[in-house]
Amino acid sequence: MNFKWEHSKIFAILISLFFIGCDALQFEPPIETSSITVTSPNGYEEWTQGSTNTITWTSENLNGYVDIHLYRSSSHNGYYSFYQYIDNYSNNDGSHTWTISDSLSASYYYKVRIEEHDNSSVYDESDSYFSITIAPSITVISPNGGETWEPGSSQTITWTSENLSSYVRIYLYESGSLYTTIDSYDSNDGSYSWYISTSVPESDYYKVRIQDYYDSDIYDESDSYFAINEDDNSSSTGFILNINASNISGENYTM
Repeated sequence: MNFKWEHSKIFAILISLFFIGCDALQFEPPIETSSITVTSPNGYEEWTQGSTNTITWTSENLNGYVDIHLYRSSSHNGYYSFYQYIDNYSNNDGSHTWTISDSLSASYYYKVRIEEHDNSSVYDESDSYFSITIAPSITVISPNGGETWEPGSSQTITWTSENLSSYVRIYLYESGSLYTTIDSYDSNDGSYSWYISTSVPESDYYKVRIQDYYDSDIYDESDSYFAINEDDNSSSTGFILNINASNISGENYTM
């Protein structure tokens, strides 16, 4: 056996292992990638003007702050672009409370984009569009205060509404307390013909309240009191006949 040859082979193997070990010691671990994932609104939500909502997201390997932007498109298949800042320096804590301005335009084509504050190439946005709609509202037009309506007469209650259901309830309040239901299921068409029963007590302190049929938190009422009273200007004319021995005359009088 050639011991010299065997020793040379062993030595060569050891040298190879040494260099492999050195390479292993110099190996750098893979760079951890940063990521953001928007979880809400992520598509098809319906939020309203004036409402408060929570934007949420998850993230990996991010710095301490993110920017939150609102994007908008003019159509479902159209190009969407930056619309406005929601928060340009928000803590990366996974949630942000957003009160939507009443002046923000209603649209079905909004998205939220969240970016790493120091690196805008790290971002995510809503997968699909969400909508911002006009907040439901009712406005009583008449009676809105100062009117005097007579018992036994027919009057027209009028109102306007936005983004409301198809039906409303109409109530009569007296001095701040519910007196009676005028109609519990009326079409939301903006007007109602009301015959005022002669059994309704006369008062200067009535208001009409109109509310959404399904949501009692959505309502409006007369801004000021109106009256249900007999007309004070009504009068009747009579005739007094004076008779005496020397003169017969008539005098008109007013009651």
